Amino acid sequence: MAIAKKHPIFWLLIIICTASACEREETKNAKPNVIIFMVDALRADGLGCYGNPEETSPYIDHLGGRGVRFSSAFSHSTHTKLSIAFFFSMRSP
Repeated sequence: MAIAKKHPIFWLLIIICTASACEREETKNAKPNVIIFMVDALRADGLGCYGNPEETSPYIDHLGGRGVRFSSAFSHSTHTKLSIAFFFSMRSP
């Protein structure tokens, strides 16, 4: 539980994931479900879905195999809090 005290964004992600899992009525123009999986200080070469031969991340590899993976990305700041704030607000730090 120490991570939740230090990182309030953790609770925000839990709420978003829980809300997206709630049952909703099917509509004619249903939009796809989107889950944004953000991790701090994790290198891509440590994951099996990006080429690591060891089985270090089976659940993330499963998500990566079924979803969309990006081969390159960039951050607007070297600080996590500023990068996440930019991601959700689209306003430069």
